[in-house]
Amino acid sequence: MRRILLVAFAFTFCWLHAFAQNDQEIEAAAQRALRAYSLSGIQLSAQNKTITLTGLVNLCRDKLLAIQVTRRIHGVQAIDDRIEVDGPRVPDAQLQAQVDRIIQDRIRSLGGFGFGSMKARLKDGVVTLSGTAALRLSEPAIAAIAGTSGVKGLVDHVGRVAAYDTGWHSNRPGFAFAP
Repeated sequence: MRRILLVAFAFTFCWLHAFAQNDQEIEAAAQRALRAYSLSGIQLSAQNKTITLTGLVNLCRDKLLAIQVTRRIHGVQAIDDRIEVDGPRVPDAQLQAQVDRIIQDRIRSLGGFGFGSMKARLKDGVVTLSGTAALRLSEPAIAAIAGTSGVKGLVDHVGRVAAYDTGWHSNRPGFAFAP
């Protein structure tokens, strides 16, 4: 029995070691991934399986994409994001109106009911999103907001929920909603 446990441990250790990447391999894979998405303004380094991202991008969307792409590299345990969004400065009030319009347009395009609700707060170009929303509302809206010139950062606190049943009917007499 002891021998079997020893063999199992050795096999498990060798198997895990075979899939573990060292920092140089992680860095090379992450650089290839950034090049594949044409994110040339971003530099990176890997140390202790943590990738540090630095550089300047024009849109928040590019920053979020770089983080997402490098997070998926096998062996990466953490991301240290030091990327700066160097787009134009847009006053928060103007940016708030743009972001609110994006959310409203997305809700309207979905029929306006059953996909949740999102709210945005802005401070120094950083958009903080809250609420609960179905993926059909949240993901396209977040992508559009991140691609908006002037957005310097995006904090996503939106809870994801399943879309509500759009064939919902009230128990109240004379009231029904059907698309």
